[in-house]
Amino acid sequence: MIKKFILIGMIIITLSSCAPVENKANTEKISASDTLELLESSSEIKIDKALISFKASYNVSCGDKKIGTITGKYANITGDKFTFKNVDGEILSSEKQIKRWGVKFNRLAEIYDKDDNIVGYIGEEKIQDFFKYGYRFHFYDKDKNEIAYTKDILFSLLSKYEVCNLEDKLICTIDAQFSINNQYKISIEEGNHIPKDQLIYFTCIVDSIKTSDDEKAKKKN
Repeated sequence: MIKKFILIGMIIITLSSCAPVENKANTEKISASDTLELLESSSEIKIDKALISFKASYNVSCGDKKIGTITGKYANITGDKFTFKNVDGEILSSEKQIKRWGVKFNRLAEIYDKDDNIVGYIGEEKIQDFFKYGYRFHFYDKDKNEIAYTKDILFSLLSKYEVCNLEDKLICTIDAQFSINNQYKISIEEGNHIPKDQLIYFTCIVDSIKTSDDEKAKKKN
């Protein structure tokens, strides 16, 4: 009997030693500051819109590593906002529409950091004349000084958006990808000075406008 208990004990010890060791790297939380640091050091960002979600939801990745999610929508009536959270649910920044300046903008987005401080603005300017129909956007710092703008945006199946500094130098390119859901690749050029999360918000705003325009066109048809 004693030998039997000893044998059982040895088996339990052996099985315990063979059990897989939990990978601490997979369970370790990533702070908001570390996530933002990774984002700012990346030259390529991927945006992937969720197919099914109560609100618009976008996965954000640096290369092939998912770093967070943006949820919300860009809508005048509801006053809703986009919120950017890392994979652990910590808020990184947010965006909300505010009263526009003058008559230049159709809509204006105010950007906040994780501590709810205003850090910048994105203005949407709708272009409508005899030769073209589209949008142009302007980026501003927290003091409302313009720091960059986009070339005229005309929506197509696979749109490409370009962001330039005030010297007309290309600092960012955003390419829509061919997919069943809405996917985008943000390529950061040398000399970019716009915070990466603001480029992500711009991408989500453009996608929301395009989706809204597509839905309106379907209803007319």
